[in-house]
Amino acid sequence: NTPGKDKCNDYLEMTNCSVIYLLKTLKETYKLKDDKIAEYAILWLNYNLNIKPNDNFTNLNEFYTKYIVNNECYNDKIKGDDTTTYKNIIDANKDLKNMNIKEISNFNGPFSILFYLYYAYHHDPWNCDKNSNYAKQFADKFNDLNDDPNNIENSSYNKLLSTLSNDYNNLKNIFYDKNSSCEFPSLPKIELKKSSAQNPGKGSGQIMGQSSYSIEDVVY
Repeated sequence: NTPGKDKCNDYLEMTNCSVIYLLKTLKETYKLKDDKIAEYAILWLNYNLNIKPNDNFTNLNEFYTKYIVNNECYNDKIKGDDTTTYKNIIDANKDLKNMNIKEISNFNGPFSILFYLYYAYHHDPWNCDKNSNYAKQFADKFNDLNDDPNNIENSSYNKLLSTLSNDYNNLKNIFYDKNSSCEFPSLPKIELKKSSAQNPGKGSGQIMGQSSYSIEDVVY
């Protein structure tokens, strides 16, 4: 293939296409709330960027500027809503895309484990020993994230951590309804750190993890 002829042959363009697909699927098929859609899109984007690290980006806003701002697909009106675009959904959560890539990368491990566990629960024969081990790994990584000094009240970091906690507990609850013989460790309460200089314009509103929808809706 001729370089540049097909944009999806470029890894970053392929990543961009996958984010568009995820946004549309979460909104049109699973009817998730906008803040939840933005959160999963950011986690998915960062996860893929870290598969093939690119030194040109220090935060996700730089990817946003290059690949999203003028992309027609992001500016499509949402089906059934003539006033909102997928770009609007992302723009409403600016604090997420302004996170440093290294900071948000800390979530890649637990995010991928949680996604796998939901997939395994619905689509694979349940391997108690294997998946209980993954659950323990998730809990260990969660504890590290919970102790991190970036876990400041009302921060983007804390919002992502809340989502991981809620979706893990949701899986733990539905799992034990059917099989209580496997061990899923409990997560500690999220320990909020106080910021020395609160930014009133950042992280206000509903905690994203409090949405009634979860990764359960996506994987199933």
